[in-house]
Amino acid sequence: MLPRMSRKRFTPRVDRNDPSKAMIFKLADEVHAEVQRRGGASLSYEARRDLAATIMSETLWAEESKDVQEQTTNEDEVEEDGRRYRRMNQPSRRVYFGRWGPHEVLEPLYRAVGVHNGPTLKPFERRVGVIAGSMLPDLARITGELSADGNSREVEHLMRVVGFSPPSRSFLEKRVHEMASELSKNIQTLEKTARALEPSLAVFSVSCGMDRMAVRMSEAHPDPENAAEPRRGSV
Repeated sequence: MLPRMSRKRFTPRVDRNDPSKAMIFKLADEVHAEVQRRGGASLSYEARRDLAATIMSETLWAEESKDVQEQTTNEDEVEEDGRRYRRMNQPSRRVYFGRWGPHEVLEPLYRAVGVHNGPTLKPFERRVGVIAGSMLPDLARITGELSADGNSREVEHLMRVVGFSPPSRSFLEKRVHEMASELSKNIQTLEKTARALEPSLAVFSVSCGMDRMAVRMSEAHPDPENAAEPRRGSV
């Protein structure tokens, strides 16, 4: 026997009739055509979905790479935190990791002006918000949240299962420890900021217990006429 269909109206995630979403369906048509080109009609439905996910991850990596490169600079001087930094002559190359894979960034180092052997920086890292030296902020956030529920091996496995392209397990473990260390140094400031952003809550009741026994609570029934007779008295 077929299950009864729900009367709840289906709401598509993206409305095809929305003119502002036309690009999404155009991209979907191109992905669909690429799936057919790479796999043909012989693939199973599941294999086609996996191939489409692979194509989208490649597309998102390419778009992320474009965004990364747009954040670099080659100016003679830059200003950060009220201090001027001048471009150094030697080339500088570094790899940064995002959720879709690594990106090589070519950007000069900059040294503080007027300071002998002063501090250096890469403006890209400030502009993007690089975490732990080489993690792009989206990967750092995802890795940090997943690490609250599992070790580095489990985090790496889960990220690969859902279609991301994370760096190695050892890389994740080391960077998460660095993130945790940095958070611990600024915990008071972070907690103060978080408290200011929390919504105010109205407390209507508090339930507490002793010796693993819950305190009896008496609450009004939403439909008193059809409420069952209580089995015990209220407190």
